[in-house]
Amino acid sequence: MFRFLLVLSVLVFPSAHAFACGSGKVEKFDKFFNRFVKDAQFAKNRTRYPLAVTMVEPKGQGITEASVSKEEDLYSASLGDFMQANGLGFAGVKLSKGAATVNVFRDNPPWQMGYRFTQEAGCWYLIEIEDRAD
Repeated sequence: MFRFLLVLSVLVFPSAHAFACGSGKVEKFDKFFNRFVKDAQFAKNRTRYPLAVTMVEPKGQGITEASVSKEEDLYSASLGDFMQANGLGFAGVKLSKGAATVNVFRDNPPWQMGYRFTQEAGCWYLIEIEDRAD
């Protein structure tokens, strides 16, 4: 019976096994992020809510800090779809032990965003977005 349930869980929930982390397994950021960009549900499961959002106004006009709840984020598109819809591209990834920042940008009109991630028990999570309109 146990073997049947194990096989059934692998067939029904293959993505959970393919991207397993924790319990001594350390997830590679590039594999995590590739899925995070494409899969909105996966991204929501790997976001720490309430999500901190910092909006930096152009030319130093001010900073607004807010938070987004899981309920407010319920119908958000994937990061990849958001970037495509807004003409954003990747500017680079800064990776250090247990932390990562992914920067995206648009040239005209200028717009930069930073997505900050942390690694907890081997798994990556989005913890903050910085939205900078220049």
